[in-house]
Amino acid sequence: SSGINAEWPLRPGVVKKPMDFGTIKKNIEDHVYTDAEEALADCQQVFDNCFLYNKPQDDIYFMAKQLEAVYQEKLKAFPDHEPEVRVTKTTKPAVAPKSAPVTSSSASTPITPTTKKSKEDVSSTSVQVT
Repeated sequence: SSGINAEWPLRPGVVKKPMDFGTIKKNIEDHVYTDAEEALADCQQVFDNCFLYNKPQDDIYFMAKQLEAVYQEKLKAFPDHEPEVRVTKTTKPAVAPKSAPVTSSSASTPITPTTKKSKEDVSSTSVQVT
C-alpha cells in the first residue's frame, strides 16, 4: 500500500506553500520562528491550503472551517502587542570565590570546598522584557 488515500487524489501544483501543524510544532521546538507572527502566519497557511485544496462540500473543508473559527476565537485572548524579549548570556570567570574555611562544630578540622565549578555553573542568563 502506498499510504495515499484514494479518496484524496493528488493535485500537484495546487498548494504553493505546503504547511502542517507538525512542522509548526517542530519549528517552535527548534526556535525557528523569531516572533509569534511567523508562527501565526504558518498556522493560517495550514487553513488556507486546506480551503484551496479541498472542495467546500468535503467534510475536511467543513471541519477545518470549524477549527479555524475556534483558532481565531482563541487568538482574541492574546495581547495585541507581543513583548520584546531579549535574552543575553553572560559568563563570569571560572574563579573559585575567596572565603574563609568553614569549620564543623563537631570537629576542629577546617572544611574546604573540593569541587571546581565549570563554566556552565558560573554562567548566568538574564531576560529583559520590554
